[in-house]
Amino acid sequence: MSVSQLKIRRPVSIESEKTVLGALLLDCTLFEKISEQLCCNDFSSVVHGSIFETMGSLFSKRKVFDIPMILDVMSHQPADNLELHQSLESLLLSLANECPSVANIKAHADIIREKSVQRQLITVAKEIAVGAMNPKNGMKEILDDAERKVMLLADSYDVDICPAQTHLVYFLRELAEEVATSDLTVEYLSQCIVETSKAFVSTMEHISENHATV
Repeated sequence: MSVSQLKIRRPVSIESEKTVLGALLLDCTLFEKISEQLCCNDFSSVVHGSIFETMGSLFSKRKVFDIPMILDVMSHQPADNLELHQSLESLLLSLANECPSVANIKAHADIIREKSVQRQLITVAKEIAVGAMNPKNGMKEILDDAERKVMLLADSYDVDICPAQTHLVYFLRELAEEVATSDLTVEYLSQCIVETSKAFVSTMEHISENHATV
């Protein structure tokens, strides 16, 4: 299977996002704990992320928030209009009314974070593959950028990176050192492209097999 043939479903869990936001509307005191796990960018839905960000802004000032407060803040954001305001109010009410319980909020927050990490890992893997196949900036620059992105993601989320992804980083490191001291640059670059493709495909398969979409 080639990189171009691999189809990856975007990892999201809309139901977990709705559950977390609904639970916070029912009990805003939970925000402080949940904010240690999540940030607004972890939400796959832009609207959900904006709601979470607004909750955080209100909580930092008042240690409390509710639907009218959230509506008041978000109604003054860009692209404000009556239809948008009414749609947002309906969404917030449904989030609160349809939330089954606040008891499992942490578990759902963990799912949201995991999906966020998966999406970022997919993005990084694609960037690494494209950069290696089109080395416009030189192998060392590609290598340094790849290693920085992968390790930063691992450090930020305290998660284990797929072995294939780690292999790719260290392979590129060794390859860059060889290219710098060898006349066989074309041969090494060709090998790099092959190994990059294999590692990228393996990384994507690892995500699909071990992190099923909820």
